Amino acid sequence: MWYNCLIEYLLKEGYKNDLTCPCIYMKRSKNEFSKIVVYVDGINIVGTPNELTNAIDYLRKEFEMKDLGRTKFCLRLQIEYLNKCVFVHQEAYIIKVFKMFYMDKSYSLCTLMVLDH
Repeated sequence: MWYNCLIEYLLKEGYKNDLTCPCIYMKRSKNEFSKIVVYVDGINIVGTPNELTNAIDYLRKEFEMKDLGRTKFCLRLQIEYLNKCVFVHQEAYIIKVFKMFYMDKSYSLCTLMVLDH
């Protein structure tokens, strides 16, 4: 019910559904964009500053929302925000898997990798 209501509301505002991924909705103008990614009962919103603010304000008119800040974990991915880039990795998941297989006390080994061009 909530999902259908959300989708109807987004389409009314001019968001387009991504054909390859039904949980992604995007709105674009010349220099601005926003993407809304729906996952179970939560959403992630990314975009240019103005469109991001517009999307949040638009959604708050219809839905009760909590702003949890920048996404730090999503689908077992860790997201870190650096100066001019975003670093995505799976360190926490890898540590969890290592512990599950009793490999958390193992030693690391550096191996050189040579690439032929």
